[in-house]
Amino acid sequence: MVVFPPAKLNLGLFVTGKRADGFHALESVFVPIDWCDVLELTPAAAADAGSGLTTAYSGLPIPKSSSANLIERAHAALLAAGATLPPVHAHLHKVLPMGAGLGGGSSDGAWMLRALNRWAGLGADALHAAAAELGSDCPFFLHDGPAFVHGRGEHLEPLAAGSWQGWPIAVVHPGAHVSTRDAFARVEVGPAAMDLRGLAELPVEAWHDAGVANAFQPGVAAQFPLVAEALEHVAPGAAYHQMTGTGSAVFALYPSAERALEVADRAQQKGWAAWSGRL
Repeated sequence: MVVFPPAKLNLGLFVTGKRADGFHALESVFVPIDWCDVLELTPAAAADAGSGLTTAYSGLPIPKSSSANLIERAHAALLAAGATLPPVHAHLHKVLPMGAGLGGGSSDGAWMLRALNRWAGLGADALHAAAAELGSDCPFFLHDGPAFVHGRGEHLEPLAAGSWQGWPIAVVHPGAHVSTRDAFARVEVGPAAMDLRGLAELPVEAWHDAGVANAFQPGVAAQFPLVAEALEHVAPGAAYHQMTGTGSAVFALYPSAERALEVADRAQQKGWAAWSGRL
């Protein structure tokens, strides 16, 4: 079984306050894109140390600690939920840059849950609970398509494809690794500038003037000059541009696919990771 865990972009991201449980309250629209990792699961003849899971990794280097690896944690979460799983070998080929705000690790963990659940057969509520334990972004990746996300990220309202659908896009990761702790230390907290549930009806060209923004962007761009440089790189000719998540990847929507490809190509010439396609 081969699956392709996708990256996500935040179309707007507001931090509206701090919750009683210590997490921040967020509002955002998450949209998956076709920049993906590759995860292959095959039956294993023998389990590693009795865990029922063996793993292999290729592509971009991944922290080796199993406590930090969402593939292994997803397997453990299903066992903790009472699932019965056959011995499995998982091979993750890592394409998506880490510390980029693209949700790559969360996507890997959620898609591991989705793949393993073909054997486990857990219901939607149990699977959602397991995903929420892995991380705030993980529940989004149990579903396909855009969603309005709020709470700490665990509350989802699916959205129909909106005004952004089909727009050419370039995503650029300049190589800076932004820790979540650093991003939250400098975030702008306040009321949402608009109800992002209505983003689908708002023309892309009007997003900036309407107040669509990422509350983390000013602080991160001030701390990491590479992020500020990446924002300048993608801005010319863009109908809308923004940092995604807590950074450091940035994206821009363009009227033409040729412009999006050109921006991505020039970023790669700088030694940055980049992707272009359509939303």
